[in-house]
Amino acid sequence: AFDLVGERVQTDYRINEEERTADESYEIKVRNHRKDAVEVRIWEDPCRWRQWEITAHTQAFKKVDQRTFEFVVSVPPNEEKKITYTIRYSHLPMRR
Repeated sequence: AFDLVGERVQTDYRINEEERTADESYEIKVRNHRKDAVEVRIWEDPCRWRQWEITAHTQAFKKVDQRTFEFVVSVPPNEEKKITYTIRYSHLPMRR
């Protein structure tokens, strides 16, 4: 739909080799140019590793399964909603 616009940007990425973790942060913006409010489902797929947890978030989320979580956002007409979150991947393989 041309009247709903989404934008996703990675805002941070850090690796801690001693703890074998990686932290990655994102900002997602959803703009609604419609005359009515909309409910938007945003599906995210943690792709770096299979052990992960959300350590910070500005919007409630639901873990669908080990490979997917979702945000459900209500966006009023002619407004923008912004979601930020940080995901931590743990038990990363050791670098050689």
